[in-house]
Amino acid sequence: MDFKQSLNYKLKLFITVVAIAVTVISISFFPVYGAQNVNIPTGAFSSKLEGIYNGDIDLYTNYNCSNEVYLPVGSRMSTSKMFHVKSNVSGQTVAGWQCYIYANAVYNKLFGEWVGHGSSLSHSEVVISGGSNTASFNMFYKAGVRCGAYMRTTNYSSGAYNGNKGHSLVILSYDTQNISYIEGNADGNGLIQTVTETWSSFNNSELKGRSRYICHVVQPTEYYYTLLYGSGNVVECKHENLIKYNEKKPTCTEDGYKEYSVCSTCGLMVGEYESLPKLSHSGGVATCYQKAVCVFCNKPYGNYSAHNYIEKIADEFIVSEANCVSGKLYALSCDVCGKKSTDTFAVGEKDCDNHTGEYEIINVINAECELTGYSGDKVCTSCKTVIEEGYEVEATEHDFDEKDVYGNLICSACGKQKTENIQNTVKSTATPKPMANNVNKEKALKIDSKSYNYNGFLALGFFAVLSIFLVYKKRICLIKIYGTCSSRLLQSYR
Repeated sequence: MDFKQSLNYKLKLFITVVAIAVTVISISFFPVYGAQNVNIPTGAFSSKLEGIYNGDIDLYTNYNCSNEVYLPVGSRMSTSKMFHVKSNVSGQTVAGWQCYIYANAVYNKLFGEWVGHGSSLSHSEVVISGGSNTASFNMFYKAGVRCGAYMRTTNYSSGAYNGNKGHSLVILSYDTQNISYIEGNADGNGLIQTVTETWSSFNNSELKGRSRYICHVVQPTEYYYTLLYGSGNVVECKHENLIKYNEKKPTCTEDGYKEYSVCSTCGLMVGEYESLPKLSHSGGVATCYQKAVCVFCNKPYGNYSAHNYIEKIADEFIVSEANCVSGKLYALSCDVCGKKSTDTFAVGEKDCDNHTGEYEIINVINAECELTGYSGDKVCTSCKTVIEEGYEVEATEHDFDEKDVYGNLICSACGKQKTENIQNTVKSTATPKPMANNVNKEKALKIDSKSYNYNGFLALGFFAVLSIFLVYKKRICLIKIYGTCSSRLLQSYR
């Protein structure tokens, strides 16, 4: 390597070293805008911060916290390994992964306490509670957020902690335009990095843009912060070199702010910062198919106007032809965009021959034994008009397939008895039994019912009644002829 090349190499190396040094110093001493009259810590604070950039955050791979790991800015941490942090004040240990444990280690390195889930803190406090999906200079300024504050995000709109959905980071600095922070696992692959971006970009990358909310912002109490870094390690600033920021008028797209000043020496804002909320869009006229256009930003805003439906007779709006219940139906249509409505209107007379919908059969009479039936009338369900009349159905025949207790055939449908006698051709083969002495005459003469049919008994009964009647009638006649009956005549008669 010749002298010229050697000189160029050394010059490049010097420039690189200077650039790195300037970067570290600028990050370390980047103005912190917190509560007014809070000076920027130097000395021990900046030394610890520089050590953090170089990877010294007191992070360990074992529970006993004996195996320390160094993670400088630009390196990568394991996303699948559990790490441990030991409180420098209480001696208690917390374990975790990725961004959560890295941010807790940084906070513990600066202030001697890990945050955990934002509770059971010994000398720290929550200065911003959860729930908001945006962060701003005004929010941080009013809360007095300082360099080193711990911030956790969550996917719960209430701000409740979620260990699986959320991100942890440590605030380095901020002003009205930008915010700077340090984080672990920045890209999902374990990257350790510092970031400086606008508030809008921050909200997009960490909060609203990822459907996340602030869970909590934690920092040491005023007393403890001063105890650690306030005495003998602060530089008093008289704010002699002020940079004036003129009032910015709000628009319909972004907030504005009133006039304020910032000390160019220490970076602290002098006076109150007052934001001006953005204005509402105005001007323009909305239609049923186009939103109103703002006269200031030329962007559409608001809602569409309602459709103006009218009765317009045109073929494209025909819903149905005239039928038995109404004239021709048309859909109402918007006179601006032509959109059809679900509402309709009728035009013209009904067409009684054009039946719509379903039909039903009424007046049905089922045919029975010796009773004619009716098939029923076909009726339109819409207009109740008889479309087609029914016809007579012939009566059905008896079905004599059952017998009663006497052996007579009966119809299984209506129960009517068949009028024809049933001749019993079966003769009794039973042998008469001797008559007992104590059996009366009537029982002895009784014949087995199985040997005679029912009709035979009826005939015998009929002839017996007729004989008695004739005898009785003859006796009456004799009494009328002779006046009284002599005993002889009666006797001879008997």
